[in-house]
Amino acid sequence: MDRISHTNLLKLYGFCFADDIKALVYECMENGSFDKILYKNPNSVEWAKLYDIALQIARGLAYLHNGCGEQIIHHDVKAANVLLDKSLCPKITDFGVSKLMKSDVTHLTNTRTRGTDYYSAPEIHQPLYPITCKCDVYSFGLMLFEILGRRCHIPKNKIWFPHEVSQMLSKQPETIMEYCGIMEKDREKAMIVLMVAMWCAQYTPAIRPSMKDVVEVLEKEMSVTTPPYPFQSHNSLGHSMLPSLQGIPEVHPEVPVNDKSLAISCPTPVVVPHMLITAYRVEENKQELEEYISKEHKGLKKYSLMDLQKFTSWFSNMIACGGFREVYKGRFPDGVEVAIKVFADGDIGKEMFMSEMRAMSTLYHKNILRAYGYCLDKKMMALIYEYMPYGSLDNILYGNHRGIEWGRLYGIVIEIAKGVSYLHEGHHHRTIHLDLKPRSVLLDENLCPKIKTFDSMSHITLTSPKRTRGYAAPEMWMSESPVTSEADVYSFGTIMFEVLGMRNNNQPGQRWFPQYVWEKFETEDLEELIEELGIPWENREDAKRLSMIALWCVQYTPRKRPSIGTVVKMLEKTLPVTPPPMPFQVSLSVVDEVDDDDVEEEEESESMLELYEKKCPPGGENSVIIYTTTIERMKRSFKESNYVRKILQSHHIKMIERDIPVLFVKGRLIGAADEVQKLEAEGKLQVLLYGIPTED
Repeated sequence: MDRISHTNLLKLYGFCFADDIKALVYECMENGSFDKILYKNPNSVEWAKLYDIALQIARGLAYLHNGCGEQIIHHDVKAANVLLDKSLCPKITDFGVSKLMKSDVTHLTNTRTRGTDYYSAPEIHQPLYPITCKCDVYSFGLMLFEILGRRCHIPKNKIWFPHEVSQMLSKQPETIMEYCGIMEKDREKAMIVLMVAMWCAQYTPAIRPSMKDVVEVLEKEMSVTTPPYPFQSHNSLGHSMLPSLQGIPEVHPEVPVNDKSLAISCPTPVVVPHMLITAYRVEENKQELEEYISKEHKGLKKYSLMDLQKFTSWFSNMIACGGFREVYKGRFPDGVEVAIKVFADGDIGKEMFMSEMRAMSTLYHKNILRAYGYCLDKKMMALIYEYMPYGSLDNILYGNHRGIEWGRLYGIVIEIAKGVSYLHEGHHHRTIHLDLKPRSVLLDENLCPKIKTFDSMSHITLTSPKRTRGYAAPEMWMSESPVTSEADVYSFGTIMFEVLGMRNNNQPGQRWFPQYVWEKFETEDLEELIEELGIPWENREDAKRLSMIALWCVQYTPRKRPSIGTVVKMLEKTLPVTPPPMPFQVSLSVVDEVDDDDVEEEEESESMLELYEKKCPPGGENSVIIYTTTIERMKRSFKESNYVRKILQSHHIKMIERDIPVLFVKGRLIGAADEVQKLEAEGKLQVLLYGIPTED
């Protein structure tokens, strides 16, 4: 920061490097961060001014990339990292994860560098992938989508906004401006913002423009062509944002490209999924796969690509996409509606196809999504499932839940539990789902729930299974921790809390709902909570039972959780429900490991735990408790304590300092400096901090 200077970069005045304090002194930004205007008070600034802010941010990034002696990649471009002065002039800040390169270096090798989830370019999440300034271009593109819609682009139980408007451009472009609330006088500039955003957010880095080109387009010194659909991995390098742009950089060999053009401006009568454009080279493995499938999965019928084209009217109705998969609605010749899941080409798609086929083809239960067949063609890997007209459970819980009686929701919970019980105990291959959440439960025309998408496992050592924050059990975030079926029980417990509250557990601006339920239970105010939630009188006993079972399911220690079979019996009232213990309590074995040398004189890890809990009640304040160094015989240095404090400050969360030798988050023991540093390096600390109030 001391070597760069630009009107759109936060100015550094000086620093302090004393024994007891290290600090940087910056100019003060009276209007705070840009995200507060975009997300909380979007109509306070005219759209033309927002366009000017976007242009100035682009100028600041162009300076970092090309305007100073050494190329700087910011690596964390987002609205929260743009500050506004009293004149609403934007200043880019927070260079904590930025990378400095010599001007003649074209890329960096990616090892652990990460920005912010939902803003980072796709290549950042691929180990050893070359990182260039195009990562910043991608993040800037997502910020442009936010400026266009004057909203956060991160999906909150809705369609991802960039995907939504990009699809609208290909189908109903005239509706975009009205949908975004753009007035007639601003629509020309708004369309430029949309075009540039789509170019910047291209999946393939080489197709994205430079920030210099972006500035020229926003300044209207260059026209912009219609971009291809951005959120795919196989765009033609024949595309160019600028008519005069020549010599697009050579794409990295790890980025697959095709030889077809998919420009939205020239739609064809036939809509084909992008993974079909490039033929999947399965000749080497085709015979092996076919032999395996014919031997192990006799219950699945094989279909050809032509069959699927007929079933789907040439893949004309996509109903879902993401995660190397696209789902299309189709219909068998006898009229039965189906959902056809098409897997992307490449090793990841193949692995997902085989894993899902292995899991789904041998399962048959009324609460498990039924697989009808598969397609394994040179150009296609797909599975055919029954179609679920009501979509996923989260649509009901977070959206139109008032149209369903609470008693029916209780019945849905029982049926989900029976489906999970079948996976754990009713099938000859013990199966752990590992990603249970409302979105993993689909509803048919009778609101019968069907569990979808899981991996077949028994008792594993955790490496990198799919995890969803807010639903994954604590042990799933711990390296080398054994994961068993109790992980599914924990996730099922979080689903029950969401059914109870008919809301997301991590509702913005509200406390974590499971913790709130526990506090009401602990103070014997559970009936008051149930009344507060608006649950009808005739269902309140069931709601009380549900809340107590949920508290049992989310016990921090896996062995304290009931089996899913026991959960079914408790829900069906064939077993009584005893009062649950504190669910967010840390097992004593964890505390024993905090610092053996320091506590070996303490007789009693239990007494130490009581001390910690007295200082930091588990499940207490919804904030972080950071350790200090005043407890006698604790060998935690100031340096370590200060290091943890800095890590927490980088996440902008509120902290409470108490005289305890370790870090607690939401009542959970996280550990000391070494553990915190490891979690931060692995990107897991941010997940643990999810839902913690941020600093004003």
